[in-house]
Amino acid sequence: DLHSFPTRRSSDLRAIRFAHEHFEEIIDPHTACALAVALEQKTLSQTMIIVETALAAKFPETIQEAIGRRPPVHPALARLEGLPERTAI
Repeated sequence: DLHSFPTRRSSDLRAIRFAHEHFEEIIDPHTACALAVALEQKTLSQTMIIVETALAAKFPETIQEAIGRRPPVHPALARLEGLPERTAI
């Protein structure tokens, strides 16, 4: 079965903290939405799989709010720093 559930920012921030405290992982806010629902909806007879959907480094302010520090910059994002920006319409 496939289901969908809403989340609130507060539960997403709690999920980021939970992942950091229990698994030593820093997850992005989108993945946190899935974890928040899983934590609220899971029963012992269910298996839930959560797939990370973004880099936490793309959301430094949210991560800092959740765990008290900014996430490390992913090497792929660090390489983009200082490059010229181009826009094509």
